[in-house]
Amino acid sequence: MSNQETSRVGSGPAWSGARDEALSRLDEFLPEVSHYTARRNYARAGNIGVSRLSPYLRYRLISEQEILGRVLSVTEFSTAEKFIQEVVWRTYWKGALHRSPGIWRSFQDRTRALAAQVDSAPWSDLYRAAQAGQTHLVYFNEWVQELISTGYLHNHVRMWFASIWIFTFKIPWQLGAAFMYHHLLDGDPASNTLSWRWVAGLHTKGKTYLARADNIATYSEGRWNPKVGELAAEPFRVEEEYCETLGEAHTGPPCSDGGCAGLVVTTDDLSLETVHDVRPYAALCIYHPRDAELTPIKQLFLEQATEDFRGRLSALRGGAVPVIATSPAELAAWHARENVKGVCIAAPQVGPLIEPLASFASSLESADVTVQMLLREWDSALFPLCDKGFFTMWERFKKRWERGALCR
Repeated sequence: MSNQETSRVGSGPAWSGARDEALSRLDEFLPEVSHYTARRNYARAGNIGVSRLSPYLRYRLISEQEILGRVLSVTEFSTAEKFIQEVVWRTYWKGALHRSPGIWRSFQDRTRALAAQVDSAPWSDLYRAAQAGQTHLVYFNEWVQELISTGYLHNHVRMWFASIWIFTFKIPWQLGAAFMYHHLLDGDPASNTLSWRWVAGLHTKGKTYLARADNIATYSEGRWNPKVGELAAEPFRVEEEYCETLGEAHTGPPCSDGGCAGLVVTTDDLSLETVHDVRPYAALCIYHPRDAELTPIKQLFLEQATEDFRGRLSALRGGAVPVIATSPAELAAWHARENVKGVCIAAPQVGPLIEPLASFASSLESADVTVQMLLREWDSALFPLCDKGFFTMWERFKKRWERGALCR
């Protein structure tokens, strides 16, 4: 799930994995910003009123600060505040997970353990029906089919979906989060995992989100009308299975070349060249592991986005085409061929890319190769603010933005 806006749904592929497409969609949305607050919660057919930028933000084909800069070039902060909040939510979730990466590891471990226990679980039949969109709740089934066929759900629907999965179906939240993450084109480890934890009452302790029949009927404008008694009337306490350990919070330096001759970039940041000069590097590699489990929609988008990025980097470097490495072994082979004495790595977000790159960095350091992890200035400035709830972070963000203390 994500507190970030996404695509209109139609027939056929809805997305083109290109930075130019992201910029065009932003320009298309700008005249609608003033209507955003009034429209954002309505799950209308065609998803009118949303920006359709979240898949591009997920892979940073466009960045948070670029969006804010363009929005505030055409309207006042007060007018666009709710939309800006939704953009900053994505940074908040990334920062929160960056500070507590063990949550991601715990989620993965627990999901694997639950998947191995499905056959003997009391919820096994309902779990299979929910994944197939064949439950007794017609509206839930529609959401599942939309998710599978388009890679998208309106954010309000995502909240209803998660609440029903947890409190009405009583299926472990980790399996629902994994199912949604697998299908969502814009799903990222932070927004999806932590949003499901928020619905379950684990992110903000004791604060759950409960789907209500009247809320669904109102904000779907009558498209979906749950019957009396179909939904859980009260939430229950979901047990926490992750315990925070001291010393997990970490930060990194803003982007700087650090004198390194090699640069590794990743699919977590497909517009790094907008904030970091890639031209001085003698060798450049894109880490893009192929995931056989990606849905066709996600696979197509990510392949397009990576090639688009590769083309831009090549043009900046006078036609020198960056290497693509699909595994840690290929990263090591790239370094062996280039034999550069220092390597900068664009820090991935906490998620599937972080451990392979940390292992690669460790192997380089053991061979006396200088390694520097690069963090965008935006992230370096804001991640330390993500130590409490979103609105605490938001007030800090606003003060820094107003006095020009954040990159624009």
